[in-house]
Amino acid sequence: MSPEQIVLSGAVVLAATAGLTALALLANRVMPDAWVRERHDLAVTVVFLVPLIFLLTWLPGSPLKAVPQPAPAAPTTLSDGPTDPDVGIVPIPLAEYEALLAGGSEDAMIAPPAKPSLQEWMLGIPAWAYLALLGAWTVVSAGRFWVLFRDLQAVDALIRTATPIGIPEGFPLSSPIAMARSSDVISPMIAGYLRPVVLLPTHFRFDDAAAPVLEHEIAHADRHDNWIALGQRLVMAVFWWNGPLYALQPMIHGNREKLCDGRAV
Repeated sequence: MSPEQIVLSGAVVLAATAGLTALALLANRVMPDAWVRERHDLAVTVVFLVPLIFLLTWLPGSPLKAVPQPAPAAPTTLSDGPTDPDVGIVPIPLAEYEALLAGGSEDAMIAPPAKPSLQEWMLGIPAWAYLALLGAWTVVSAGRFWVLFRDLQAVDALIRTATPIGIPEGFPLSSPIAMARSSDVISPMIAGYLRPVVLLPTHFRFDDAAAPVLEHEIAHADRHDNWIALGQRLVMAVFWWNGPLYALQPMIHGNREKLCDGRAV
């Protein structure tokens, strides 16, 4: 696709995301408080629809696949000259001409100017502007991927340097999960993807107050929230310019924590 088509695809994605985000925010307000999962899943669905919508604009047959090129305008008045499609001279049949005269004057043959479409309007934008937009998109996305890569490395280092521990016998937990102590964390957290581990601060004690805290982290692991959060960051790394997506992030996080709190109590 040309730079013009890529930018136009981005404009379509931005418009679609704005509508879907407004729907998700409205649902978050009007849905019953008990429908936390539905509100969370709706917002997550909107986020993951963004790359799909972008790809759909690239499919064969998409109206965005071919940006129209400006064609020479045909005259709107009668021409006595020869027909020449290259310069847009097309004679009007005599019967049509006489009918137009009968209904008014030759002024009736002058068609009103057509309103340009978005694609036609974009043809007037200089090519360097598209290249500048794509350059900014690429540079910022590359920077976000680099930050994500460093964050994943940091989490992996936390897991490797942590000291594995066993769950005390008889301690009530809904499901078994690997745990480890780390001097680099200040509160329990779930880490890892294929084999998630609950990282505990060195001062953490397995008392009565510990069970709900650990159940909260186990709920994150059982719900695969770490994978969903990773997917969100990947989408945001590519579509960082999509403003409506930022409105969904706190809603997703808040509902996610409510779901895990409900599991913990």
